[in-house]
Amino acid sequence: MGTGLTAQQTVDMWYDEISDYGSYWGKDDVPMSVMHFTQVVWKTTTKVGCGVAACSDGNLVTCRYQEAGNMLGTFATNVGVLKSSS
Repeated sequence: MGTGLTAQQTVDMWYDEISDYGSYWGKDDVPMSVMHFTQVVWKTTTKVGCGVAACSDGNLVTCRYQEAGNMLGTFATNVGVLKSSS
């Protein structure tokens, strides 16, 4: 699905899924709807590369992470805890 967003705006939007994380803090299983956020903050991820392609219906943004995250059953130890909501 194309959007008019830049790579930075897209990653910011993914991070904003934090508002839906709520009761999942400290749990190992989370819904797909917050997995953009969990990958962005994954403990062992130290590098990210994003690319943007201009398409007829907007921009297509994709990112690759090193090390990859979102390993099922390990969210509690790799996402951490919320320190502040502000």
